[in-house]
Amino acid sequence: MERSSKAKKESTYVKMCGLGFRWGTNLQALIDARKEGRLADTEFVLVFLQSERCVCVTKGKRCRYSVKSFSPKDFTDRKKFEEALYDLLLQVSPDLIVLAGFLLKVPDSIVMHFENRIINIHPSLIPSFAEKEPTELRCMKWHRKGE
Repeated sequence: MERSSKAKKESTYVKMCGLGFRWGTNLQALIDARKEGRLADTEFVLVFLQSERCVCVTKGKRCRYSVKSFSPKDFTDRKKFEEALYDLLLQVSPDLIVLAGFLLKVPDSIVMHFENRIINIHPSLIPSFAEKEPTELRCMKWHRKGE
């Protein structure tokens, strides 16, 4: 009897995949929340970043999460990047994909395949503010100019 209740408990975990960008602070907050037990019913099946320079790459690896990193620049064209990301997500089969500062348009193939399983916790203001500094800083500068 104990065995079946354990199996039942494990099946209630939400397999989560976090997609982030350069700084990774939003994704880092999710990793920390999971580590602190505030996301106890979740399991990271993948932490994906567009840059290996993120702090959460190291933290994710320390927590023994699967951490992958590549960007569109690593491919000959955008379609190949989108296919690689799609294939990666298919491999881990997440219940929930969390866009945590993911600053690229999510390919239609991913949106359709993972319909109702994607949440964006850091809405991007692309393309108006697509630059190298934090979005908040760019927005404040833009607001001050009165544009």
